[in-house]
Amino acid sequence: GQFTSSTSYFDWSSHDTEAASEFLQLVFGSLLPGALHAEDHVRSFAQELRFSSRLEGPFQFTTGAFYQDSTKFVIFPPALWPDPPADPILTVFSMRLSEKVQETALFAEATFDLTSNLALIGGARYFEHQLEFSSVQGGVFGSPIPFLQDGSESGVTPKFGLQYRFDEDRMLYATAAEGFRIGGVNLFPADVCADD
Repeated sequence: GQFTSSTSYFDWSSHDTEAASEFLQLVFGSLLPGALHAEDHVRSFAQELRFSSRLEGPFQFTTGAFYQDSTKFVIFPPALWPDPPADPILTVFSMRLSEKVQETALFAEATFDLTSNLALIGGARYFEHQLEFSSVQGGVFGSPIPFLQDGSESGVTPKFGLQYRFDEDRMLYATAAEGFRIGGVNLFPADVCADD
């Protein structure tokens, strides 16, 4: 058979500035310059190892392992109103957010040729992931309560399929598979949702 290794590293940063004058006018009733600034930084490492068989006969399989570690930081520096600074100065919003996700998985898929034209496919993927999240906000529209969340999940996702090959250029197939995608964390305004 054949061994395959795939490694990736991803590092991404962005800086964003958005005009907030119309929003500030709606809230405070005065059209003065204002802006919201945001800084995002995402870093991710992923590694996959797999083995694909080249057996003689009707049975072939692929099996492997997957690992990913990703971190995300989002920073909203204090947004002041009015801007440029003048008395009185009011902090409208600020935030520091951190999210760390680790995922590991084992997977396998097998193909069995029932005839020279018809093949049966079956597979499964076992996964585990852990999530660590924290958010601290400030300002008039920030939540004074830090939001912390730790979570984990594991499970197995199956796959089944049939393939019928008419010739080298034509094939009819049917596949049924289940997938899983790691969810995120929903931030909420503590003063509104605390009772729930």
